[in-house]
Amino acid sequence: SFRIWTAMALEVLGELDRAEEHLQDALETAQKQDERCVVGWCYWLRAEIGRTRGIDGALVEQSLQQAEAIARELSLVALAKRCEEHREPEADAPR
Repeated sequence: SFRIWTAMALEVLGELDRAEEHLQDALETAQKQDERCVVGWCYWLRAEIGRTRGIDGALVEQSLQQAEAIARELSLVALAKRCEEHREPEADAPR
């Protein structure tokens, strides 16, 4: 789980390539060890990095939906809140 927090810090610092490397390692490890909480955070971070990079909205949405599903399943309030915050800028977007 240490790698996900490192990936988050790197994302905040704008080190997206390094963040993605740590994120991928964290996701693979968490999936192998069935650490659902960490998997949820990995999906959320994947969505955040994707949004920052301007990646296809469908791919970002898929990651966000996976994070939200885990947040609901495990009652992870902080993760659910982050997912909700991720969507807030869309409400301000012109239609």
